[in-house]
Amino acid sequence: MVTVRLFSATKFSDFTLNDDNLDLELNYKSNQTQSIGVGASFKGLSLNLGYGFSFNNQDDSIFGQTKRIDFLTQIYTRKFAINIYSSVYKGFYLDNSKTVISNWPKEKYYTRPDLTGSTFGASASYYVNHERFSNRATFVQTEWQKKSAGSFIIGFSAIFNQMKADSSFVPTNIIDEQFFGGYDYIKSNYLTFGSYFGYAYNLVVLEKLFFTAGLNIGILLGNNTIFDELNASKSVSKLNFTVLPNLGLGYNSKRFYAGFSYSSMTSVTPTPIEKTSQAVTNGKYQFVYAYRFKVREDLRILPKSWPIDF
Repeated sequence: MVTVRLFSATKFSDFTLNDDNLDLELNYKSNQTQSIGVGASFKGLSLNLGYGFSFNNQDDSIFGQTKRIDFLTQIYTRKFAINIYSSVYKGFYLDNSKTVISNWPKEKYYTRPDLTGSTFGASASYYVNHERFSNRATFVQTEWQKKSAGSFIIGFSAIFNQMKADSSFVPTNIIDEQFFGGYDYIKSNYLTFGSYFGYAYNLVVLEKLFFTAGLNIGILLGNNTIFDELNASKSVSKLNFTVLPNLGLGYNSKRFYAGFSYSSMTSVTPTPIEKTSQAVTNGKYQFVYAYRFKVREDLRILPKSWPIDF
């Protein structure tokens, strides 16, 4: 069958600086916008096209404006899920401005229109119990799982993250000037790669109602290089932590699907400053309404001369 869908989605990107010496952190967030769109899936490939907008233009005056280019390519087969990430977000606000900046007014947020976050990379997951568990049923709506089942997951990822700004990430009037050892840095490049492991489960009620929960955790090798305002750099290579949670809830049947899903990826890596770390989170939650149309059984995505097809 060919699956067509109407969706409403929200994508976001967050950037956190954490200093364990002071038990203090800076939580930068993007100004979220919603998008509505249409899409279609056939076998292992999906294509979605959406248009983003803000429900309330006043949000820009409170949280600042976030400009974004966000592409996610997904390939789902019975055994594997492959994700290719490519996103650039410019414009963030400090969510905990009131508690980390001295004498900051309660009704305002510290905004950084110059702060840019870029993420590029890929991940591939193998579902051990692919004969009974369907990841496609929840996230691309191309299958219908009638009975409850779960699966262990084995995966690999390689991710490059960059954060950069015109001036220091740390506000000049922060409550403790020793945050990050007083080091003012304006750019961070870090690359992580390695394997992760996890488990996912689909709880199905009366063959049609479902609840999906999954979690992948990876201890990966990474290198983080930070740059100050004079372009001098410090670098460190250490193990880092990556977590990929996902959730789903809704109704599924042979023809019709209606549901909510959430997925995100958080990479936490140490910095060259002792007992400090930074984290980047990219995620999406969406509502989807889908319908499936029957097509010829011999219809292929790739030419018949190719030995494989999705």
